[in-house]
Parts: sequence; C-alpha cells; structure tokens
Amino acid sequence: MSDLADEVIRLHAPTNFIAVGRHYINFAQLDNAEVRAILAAALSDGLGRGIIDDDQ
Repeated sequence: MSDLADEVIRLHAPTNFIAVGRHYINFAQLDNAEVRAILAAALSDGLGRGIIDDDQ
C-alpha cells in the first residue's frame, strides 16, 4: 500500500459490525457537488480551514 498512501491506519471493528448505514435513518450517497458545498459552508464558518483544494 505504500505506493498508494504515505500512511495507512486500520481501525478495529466489532465482530458484529455490519455497516455504518444501519445506524442512520438517512445515509444516502452524496455527489461531489454536495460534498463541496458542505465543506465550503464549514470553511466559511471557520470550521474547515484547509480542507478544500480548489485545484482538483
């Protein structure tokens, strides 16, 4: 994996874990535009400095 990432962190999942989405009422997929809008809103609130790379 070193050719794909500088660091890999593996979290331990409980043996009875099935899926994150099972614990939410609404776990719908977001498209890139929706994610960018959410991150931009966080950035404008001062919560997400440096999380958006506009060059991509």
